[in-house]
Amino acid sequence: LRINATASLPALDLPTWLQGAAINEWVEISGTSGAGGSAVDAFSGLGVRENTAELFILAAGGHFNSSDNRAISLDLTASAPTWTQRIAASSSVQQDVPFYSDGKPSSRHTYYTTHWVPHHSRMMLVGAPYVYGTAVSFQDVTGYNPAGPSWDADSTYSDTPAAGVFGAVKDGDGNIWSEAGARKWDVATDTWSTAISPPGNETTQVRFPWAYDSLRDQLFGLCLADGQGFTGWGTNLRAVKMSCAGTPTQVAVTFNASAALDDLIADDPQYAGMDYDAANDRFLFYDGYSTRAGRCYIVTPNSGTTWDVSVLTLGAGSATPPSTPGTKGINFSGICSRFRYIDLGSVKGFVLLPQASSNLYFLRTA
Repeated sequence: LRINATASLPALDLPTWLQGAAINEWVEISGTSGAGGSAVDAFSGLGVRENTAELFILAAGGHFNSSDNRAISLDLTASAPTWTQRIAASSSVQQDVPFYSDGKPSSRHTYYTTHWVPHHSRMMLVGAPYVYGTAVSFQDVTGYNPAGPSWDADSTYSDTPAAGVFGAVKDGDGNIWSEAGARKWDVATDTWSTAISPPGNETTQVRFPWAYDSLRDQLFGLCLADGQGFTGWGTNLRAVKMSCAGTPTQVAVTFNASAALDDLIADDPQYAGMDYDAANDRFLFYDGYSTRAGRCYIVTPNSGTTWDVSVLTLGAGSATPPSTPGTKGINFSGICSRFRYIDLGSVKGFVLLPQASSNLYFLRTA
């Protein structure tokens, strides 16, 4: 029996900020700037509680960017959404540990690791990459209970099975798949699968971002080179699909030639965002750097292995989000998971947090 892990909201009265929003136009959500004081620009993302349309930023920061491990949230169904601090940052912090001495998880680069897990009624941090300190990572899986609000104790959940295995995407059953070796965390049994065979190779392996295709019950990953701006994996565009049913196998995806595909490659996307647009059966991919701010690439899937890439045409009244901050090749931490599909009942679209200092933006797609 499949858990409704991506349940949508029932029809509701549109919040004030969303009234009048046109299809394919970015809308700025006033009063949402500041990211609640979190250091989300430090290679960090956000989690979405799909059945309530709440956004969460948990323990974002890490390395020497920030030791601040606060928990904050924002309710997109509110007429005037604002960030709310749910748990304050620890008053005493230590370097290179998965948990501070007060029992709260240490600040870390959250990347794509923040996921709502209905089975546990928790927002989970699946792995602890680059915690506050000297760029040390841990395998701890941590749960945040919004009903508390409270953090679960250390060792409540099984660690990820190996160093560098961090949660990257959630499937339709609410299980979490990792970026390394496509290992699956079965949330009901609290067990991890072994790495898939084959796990991909130097031409097909994808680090991030990944998204879940609910129509085909499969995962899709897309990045240029290693997705981080390094050249250890070459300089090619990499795309992989993988069924969630049966024995998972990564299958390479290629794309038909197009001007949009050339532009996507030229953009050199790093730490990009991507999610599946269930209302339109497509993926939207977002980098948002420099003059590409606001531009969304459409990846159109099919049953085969050759897909299409195009650019979403924005409406005449569309706002333009600010550029993703930093400079590529120097200090660019990207969007990570701050570009997410949101189902608001009668309205669907994507929420974007370009940078901590900016307001949220929403792109209505249905």
